[in-house]
Amino acid sequence: MDRFVLFGLNGMDALVFTAGIGENRPAFREAVCANLDQLGIVLDAAKNSAAKAQEAVISTPDSPAKVLVIATNEELVVAREVKRFLEKTRTKQSVSKDQLLTIN
Repeated sequence: MDRFVLFGLNGMDALVFTAGIGENRPAFREAVCANLDQLGIVLDAAKNSAAKAQEAVISTPDSPAKVLVIATNEELVVAREVKRFLEKTRTKQSVSKDQLLTIN
């Protein structure tokens, strides 16, 4: 992370790991957090190792910035967006047909 960006944002409240690699790879999370203590990130090694594909706080209790693992379901998000799009499209088509019936 760019220190200047964090300075402009007035620090960091949390770092979130998600999706396949973020949820399932404690070694990856450890490597990312390894030199971020100056940003207020202090990883709890035991919590990090125990958190696999489940929501967890993996920072130490005294860490100024929280480190979280949050499980995601990308397929569900995509399915919901497609459903929303199709419903919106279907509603527009229905209105168009009703308008045509009214005009004729």
